[in-house]
Amino acid sequence: MALKPRNLNSQIAGALRKSQIALLDVRVDRVLKLLSDQQLVTLAGDQPDSPGTISVESVDLPMVWQDARVQARVSELGQQGIAVTMENRRRSVAGMEFEVPVLTIRYQI
Repeated sequence: MALKPRNLNSQIAGALRKSQIALLDVRVDRVLKLLSDQQLVTLAGDQPDSPGTISVESVDLPMVWQDARVQARVSELGQQGIAVTMENRRRSVAGMEFEVPVLTIRYQI
C-alpha cells in the first residue's frame, strides 16, 4: 500500500532530522573527547616543544563550537585556568592554501 504524498514527505523529513541530530551528536562527542581530562594530559605530553599550549586540528569544530555541551566544557576548563579557543590557521599543502580549524588550549605550567 502506497503512502499518501503528504505522509511520505513528513516521514522523509523526520528521518532527515533524526539523521542530522545523530550526526551532530557524533561531532559533539568527538570534540568533547578532545577536551577530556585524559586526552588533554596525553596531548600535553605529546607536544613538549610548546609548553603551556596544545593545538589540535578538528574538522568538526566549526559545526559544533556553539553547541551548549561544548561551551559547557570550555567554561568548565576555563574555571580551572585552562583557556580554550577555536581559530582557523592557514596550511599549505602541495602548493595549495587551506584554512584548518584548530583548538588551541593554553594552560599554566
